[in-house]
Amino acid sequence: MSKLLHYTVIFLCNQLPPTQLILFRRAADRPFAPNRYTGVGGKVEEGETPLAAAVRELEEETGLTDIPLAEFGRVIVNNRHILYYFFGNDNGNPLPESNEGIVERVKVEDLFSYNIIPTTKIFLEEWKKRFWDTTRLFTVSIVRDDPDGIDAKVKKMIVEEGLV
Repeated sequence: MSKLLHYTVIFLCNQLPPTQLILFRRAADRPFAPNRYTGVGGKVEEGETPLAAAVRELEEETGLTDIPLAEFGRVIVNNRHILYYFFGNDNGNPLPESNEGIVERVKVEDLFSYNIIPTTKIFLEEWKKRFWDTTRLFTVSIVRDDPDGIDAKVKKMIVEEGLV
C-alpha cells in the first residue's frame, strides 16, 4: 500500500463571496501540471500540519506573509492523496513574482475558462454550488482510473459535509 500524500491549495479572495481569486499558473518547466492553474500551495512535509504547510508554501511561492488562512474544504483522490483547501484575504497589494509560476488575479465569472488542474476544478465547481460560502465545510472524495494521472477519468465522486 502506498503512503498517503498530503498537499495544500490556497485561494486568496478579494472578498467573500469572492469576485476575484488569486490563482497560480504553474511554470512550463514544472514536471507536474505545467502551465495549468491552481491555487498556491504544495506538499505537506513530515511533522508539519496542513495549516503550517499552507503558510510556508504561501510565503515560499509568493513571498506573502501574515495572511490568516482558514481551511474550508478537502479533496481526497483514490484514498492516496489529500488536498487541504484554504482561503485568505487578498489585500489588493501588487502581486508578487514567483520562480515556480505566475500569480494572477482572476475574475470569478471567468474562472472556468482557465486551464485548471482537474481536482482543483472539481473543488471550485463544488464551492460555486455553495455560493462561494467558506463556512460550509465540505470534502470531495473522487476515484479516478489512474490516481496519479491528473487527467484520468473520474469514476466516482462523493461530496460530504464537513472535513473528513
